This record gives sequence, structure tokens and C-alpha cells, in this order.
Amino acid sequence: MSAMAFLPAISALFLSASVGMGIHGALERLRKRRVKRLIWGSNAAIRKGARSCPGLGYAARLSSLPLCELVLQKAVPPILSGSEKRFHETVKRTGYSDRVTFSGYREARIRLTLATALAGLLFGMVCSTELGIALGALSGAGGACLMRREMMRERRKRQREAADHLSEMLEVVSLGMRSGLTFDLSFALYAEHFDSRFARDCRSAHRRWISGLATRSDALIDLADYYDSDQLARTIESINRSLSLGTELSARLSDIAAVAREKRKSELEEEVSKAPVKMMIPTGTLILPAMLLLVMGPVLLELAHDVRF
Repeated sequence: MSAMAFLPAISALFLSASVGMGIHGALERLRKRRVKRLIWGSNAAIRKGARSCPGLGYAARLSSLPLCELVLQKAVPPILSGSEKRFHETVKRTGYSDRVTFSGYREARIRLTLATALAGLLFGMVCSTELGIALGALSGAGGACLMRREMMRERRKRQREAADHLSEMLEVVSLGMRSGLTFDLSFALYAEHFDSRFARDCRSAHRRWISGLATRSDALIDLADYYDSDQLARTIESINRSLSLGTELSARLSDIAAVAREKRKSELEEEVSKAPVKMMIPTGTLILPAMLLLVMGPVLLELAHDVRF
């Protein structure tokens, strides 16, 4: 028998598997709704981040399940031996380290790969077998790389977050120290009275060292590593050095804030200067062909009429 005779059976098998996975996912969502509420809580910022990163949100929900329910990540062995170490280094800088485990990440990645590959295969097989195989492979590769792209996007977003609010934090701390407060009280002044994500992480770092869970130096270093910002790391290093040596810090913080503000201004000016170059792509692909057709169309029609007659 030819291979084409087995295509209806294969399509029915994949369709039944997709329906079964859909039913399983619906039952799992109903069964774990309470756990999801406990994970996400009432924080609107966390829910917004989950909507912007659906892959990581799905991995966080799977991480809340018991290990016995994560079947696929046990069936598929890890490809690289250092993948878990790289995962922990990367997820720490995305803000999901307390919600996504390596087991949940692998389970979500395998499920997304299989689901997207199956969807692409079924969609492509409507036209031809070759198109189904090609779309299945491309869709599976896209599903496998989805969470990695989200993690890199969140990492860049956190770097921009630190660059946007660093000068603001340094100005507030410098103003508090000039008013006679200590560094701890000045840092708490910023952390308690600002509502940005960077301020919330500063508040968490401050609570760590005042509660004795970590030293002030280690908490600040972890904060810089959490945002993966070279500028913030250099600032934290300068603060720790000044506090350990007892040198003047308020004037130093004002200078660093001015440098950070100028650097952010130059970055914004650079992004604005790149806007005309980026606009050339839609202009060249959408507007220019229509203009050429509008201008040259009558001329071409007249030439074609003259050649015909």
C-alpha cells in the first residue's frame, strides 16, 4: 500500500490527540483555578506581565503542579547538560525566578512545541502533505523558542526599567542624606513612596537587609544582578565602597544621577534618530509600490495599447 493511504488515519490520530489535549487542559484549568489565584494574587502588575508573556505564565502554572503530574519532561531527556544552570541564570533576570521552576519550564516548552507542531501539521495538510510537514516543523520550532524569546524580551525590559528609574532613585537618596538621614532611611524613603517595579524591588532588597536575611552589600549586589544592568552594578559598587570606607556619598550620588540622566537622554535621542530609518521599510514596501503603480500605470497601459495596435 502507498503512504497516501495512511494519511486519513494519521490525520484522525493527530486530531483525536489534539482534542484529548484540549480536554485535558480545560480540566486542568478548572482543577487548578484556586492554585492560580494563590500564585498571581491580586497584584495587577503581575497579571499584566502574565498576559504579555503567555508562555512564561503557562510555565508558572505548570510549576505549581506536583512533579508527578509533569509527564512530558520526564519522557524527554534534557538535550544539554548545562541547560538547567543557564535557565536559572536567565530566569533570575526576568522576574519569574520565584514562580517558574526548571521542571515547569521544560514541561511547558515541550507542550508548546508539540501543540504548535500539531496545529501547523493539521493546517498544512488541508492543502498538501509537504506543506503540512513544512508548517509543522516551522510551527514546532516557533513554539520551542517562544519562552526563550519572552525571557530575552523581559530581560531587556528590566534593563530599560533600571535605566529609567536609576537617576530618580539616586536623587531621592542623595536628597535624604543631605537632609541628615542615613543611607538606609534615604533608600527606604524612595522604596516606600514610589510605585514602580524598580521601587518595589528596592523595597524588597531593603527589607532583606533590615530583617537580617542578607547583608546590605549582598542585597544591593543581588538587586543589580537581578536587573542585569552594568550601570546599576557600577552604581551599587560605588555605594558599597563609599559606605565601607565612610567617604562622602551624597555628592557622589548626585554626580552619578546626572551621568545616568544624560546617558538616558542620549539613548532616547538615538532611538528618535533611528525612527526615519525604520520608517523606510513600510514606506518602501507599502507606499512606494502604490505610488509607482499610480504614476506609471497609465503610461504602461498606453504603451501596451500602442504595441497591440
